[in-house]
Amino acid sequence: MSLEGIKNLIEKNQNIGLLPSMKMEKDIAPATLSLFYGLKKLEKNVILFFDQFPSKFNFLIDEEVKAADADFLISIRETNIKFSRIFYQKIEDELRFFLKTRQGEKKIDERDIYFQSLPKTKPIELLISLGIGQKKEIVNFQGGKKIPVINIDIQPNNENYGEINLIQLNYSSFSEIVFEILKIIDENLFDPNSLNSLLTGIIQGSSNFKDSKIKPVTFRKISELMERGANWQKVFYNLFSFEKSDSNQLFQRVLNKLEIIPEKNLNWVLLKLKDFQETNSSPLNLPLIFEKIKSLIFSSKNFACLWETENSVASLWQGVFYSLEKETVEKIAYYFKGNQKDNAVLFKISRLDEQWVKNQLMSFL
Repeated sequence: MSLEGIKNLIEKNQNIGLLPSMKMEKDIAPATLSLFYGLKKLEKNVILFFDQFPSKFNFLIDEEVKAADADFLISIRETNIKFSRIFYQKIEDELRFFLKTRQGEKKIDERDIYFQSLPKTKPIELLISLGIGQKKEIVNFQGGKKIPVINIDIQPNNENYGEINLIQLNYSSFSEIVFEILKIIDENLFDPNSLNSLLTGIIQGSSNFKDSKIKPVTFRKISELMERGANWQKVFYNLFSFEKSDSNQLFQRVLNKLEIIPEKNLNWVLLKLKDFQETNSSPLNLPLIFEKIKSLIFSSKNFACLWETENSVASLWQGVFYSLEKETVEKIAYYFKGNQKDNAVLFKISRLDEQWVKNQLMSFL
């Protein structure tokens, strides 16, 4: 692996082009976005040779990415005034911009208004391709001259056309490769945008951690992304949200209340009646959510949820426990006198002592 060579090429060149495969397979889109954000933080001029990412990744795209595809730039220097609000209106063949100034300031000097046409063809000194197997697919993006190419791929049919070929056949995602590239260049390149893009990419590329290529090192990378500040609740909610608003709101609540107990490999959630009331949902929405949660056991082997139910006689709580270890499920089903199905057990308790329940569950882990 030529990570040091990649670092040297990136540090040496200022104008860098990113060329993802037009097919947008696997996690090419979020991997490209994370590399874009990292290079921009290095203050590189990044030319993105793709203007329309799949809509499911829109939550990862900020204004900086949108600006990279612009044809014109209108800028107003805040010399003597400060703007508090900007909006626009499109009418017939005219585009109007409305500017609200702070404290009622009214004067704008025309000399502070600039209009600039952005060149469609931008010279690049280095091209980074992702998921492009054949050399003929990159020729048109080299600007008619030979420039160095960093060729990143995880497929075996790659022609190895780059100055540096980073072909990782044993990786399940492109984002794992980008993670290693950004890390070796500068540990400080991981801002919220790049972290969320990398986490999204690893989930997407590994088919929700079901890919046969996924290895323990992948989970270590995910843990590191989370430690650095990746917003996994936001990522999971956007990737796996429901069409029905009641399930969507409850799913968000479950993610927000999810407690990770790493020493026991346990993800734990406690839901009270007000959680269902405030999200306009009911326990009937939980089975769909649990199906998604089961596929998202990324840093833990076990998942448990306890929820309050309405009961006029006594306080009644229901719980579900899911584990990759079927033997553990059998022990918990026996202890709580629950109903077991495959790797899950459903049980009931008539009183709640949250810490007691957690302790009992963890005693089997």
